[in-house]
Amino acid sequence: MGVPFPTLSVLVAVIVEVGAGVALVVGFALPLAGLSLALMMVGAYVFAHVGTPLVGGYELVLVLGVAALALGFSGGRHAVDRLLPWGRVRQARGTEESVSA
Repeated sequence: MGVPFPTLSVLVAVIVEVGAGVALVVGFALPLAGLSLALMMVGAYVFAHVGTPLVGGYELVLVLGVAALALGFSGGRHAVDRLLPWGRVRQARGTEESVSA
């Protein structure tokens, strides 16, 4: 496939995919986890699918990358990031501001 430094690339891929995957499931450092997994999918596309872009197989890479970004930047109610100081600010129910014309 022509991946440069294959041993190092495999080590980085395993660390990123396992570490960021666990972080994404738990909800820790969501934007970083989602972005790193999406970048891994870009690398997978470049090294495995760039020669034959429309010949099956790229769809899974595309879906996984987009899903990682969506989960990473949207988070959820039960994410660990919400409990940490740098997490998103919670809004109390019924305190949404309305814009008056």
